[in-house]
Amino acid sequence: MKAILNTYKLVRKHAGSTYIFILIESLITALVSPAIIYATAMAVDSILNYVHGERNLFPVILLILLFAWGEVSKFIRNILDIKLEQKLELNLNMAVMNKLDKISLEEIEKSGFQDKLNKVKDRPHMAVIELFNSSIAIAAIAVKVVGIAFVFFTISAYLGLAYIISAALDVFFSFKAVNNMNKMFENTSHNEREMENILRILKDKNAIYEIKVFQMKSLFLKKFKKYSEAVFDERLKTTIASQKYLLLSSFINIIWMGLAILFVILKLMQRAISVGSLTAVITSASTTLDMAEDFVYEASSVANSGYIAETLLYILDYDEKSVKEQFNSGAKIIFENLSFKYPQSENIVLDNLSLEIDKNKVTAIVGENGAGKSTIIKLIAGLYKPSSGSVKINGTEPYYLSKRELADSLAIVYQDFQNYELSIKDNVLLGDEKDISSDLSLMELDKYDANTNLGKLEDDGVYLSGGESQRLAIARAISKSSDFLIFDEPTASMDPMMEAKMYEGIIKVLKMRGAIIITHRLVLSKLADEVLVIDKGRIIERGTHETLMEEGGKYAKMFTEQAAWYKEAKNE
Repeated sequence: MKAILNTYKLVRKHAGSTYIFILIESLITALVSPAIIYATAMAVDSILNYVHGERNLFPVILLILLFAWGEVSKFIRNILDIKLEQKLELNLNMAVMNKLDKISLEEIEKSGFQDKLNKVKDRPHMAVIELFNSSIAIAAIAVKVVGIAFVFFTISAYLGLAYIISAALDVFFSFKAVNNMNKMFENTSHNEREMENILRILKDKNAIYEIKVFQMKSLFLKKFKKYSEAVFDERLKTTIASQKYLLLSSFINIIWMGLAILFVILKLMQRAISVGSLTAVITSASTTLDMAEDFVYEASSVANSGYIAETLLYILDYDEKSVKEQFNSGAKIIFENLSFKYPQSENIVLDNLSLEIDKNKVTAIVGENGAGKSTIIKLIAGLYKPSSGSVKINGTEPYYLSKRELADSLAIVYQDFQNYELSIKDNVLLGDEKDISSDLSLMELDKYDANTNLGKLEDDGVYLSGGESQRLAIARAISKSSDFLIFDEPTASMDPMMEAKMYEGIIKVLKMRGAIIITHRLVLSKLADEVLVIDKGRIIERGTHETLMEEGGKYAKMFTEQAAWYKEAKNE
């Protein structure tokens, strides 16, 4: 019942009036079924009486109208279902995305929240629609069963009682069969996931090359056959075990039909039943118990999928990150006695860090892998809250800034950047409208038209090379009029000399805005106005490339070692 109420709550909120119309249509349609049985009895008697001179054909007209509603309601419901899907796909998905945007990354990364999120990651609106339809079907079947039982009771109390008992037993045995099948699906879920993973690999564009080169197809097909046979064996075994309950259910149906026919025969012998009632009982007896089986399957569907509605409500009701509308324009990013460790971890990543990063100059943050460089960027971006101390952009903590205020202040290119199967223009502007020809030219992408589509969703789509993809991500950041540009090693997979050449091409743009370059390749630090050397979460050196080389500390040692590597690579 809780799952049904949760589903109704979601649909009512996100589908609006369509929800009400579907409920009304379903209720009317549910009442029509018992009404048809009752009207059939009246119509048959009316026709016989018409032959004997009585001119009352209203029951016949009523029966025709009831059948007509059955056909018209299908058309109405199809239209309502389309509207329902349209509204839920838009409103529910937008609500989830907007909510996730307002929840802190610390909360989203918690394992419990991730478990919830994984349950509804694939088109949650369709799962809600299926739940809603099952919930409606359950209510409709309940109304039909009660209505039909009432009609049978009006004919005979014994007939109505027999129907109630038969329906109850049918529901019981059908539930047993369905529960067995559901346990089977649970037992085979691991093997089915393995099968899905193999199919995903075989369809992956990037994996196809290695599969062909290393002749891996037979390995995957062998594994797929193994998991497929395990799933089939489990399903066959469970299906056979479930058949005994389905046979009992069928036996109940046969007994019910036998009792209904026996009742009719006895009443005919006693001349205590009209031809109309006889017709209604015979024509409806074979179909009324089918509704009990439908009830079981719909109830089982709700019981096994009801968690979807509960999970969506859990996400939509989750506490949002507080936002302070107090952003002031300025020209500094300031870390003050900041320490940080990731949620659910005891390792200190940044330790009592204090620094200032000024606008209108290029700052390079260098250090070995794991020194804490990328964590600094995540804190500047407001993705996490410091464990102690503070970080402020123009006087305000970024963790509490709205997404719009952060976007006005920062443009970040991450190492794991993402380009999208949209046009180049949309990839750069993300929905804004302006000329990007200068940005494409700066990043040497002007050989492509701005309206060129990426990927193969469109017939004219193209695939960019790795270097072009990196330059497109940088063009996206440069096109924004933000105060600071931040590069978190987005070109780490580039050849070092090509990487340095690319930055040399855009250095004038970087110097016009505050720029932060995170890198472990020190060739880039020569382009910076200031270099910060991070080690184990602390700043151990600070200065220009020249002054740090003169000091002969860790930076000088790292630079000398890397220069030797580049020289050896060049000679080879």
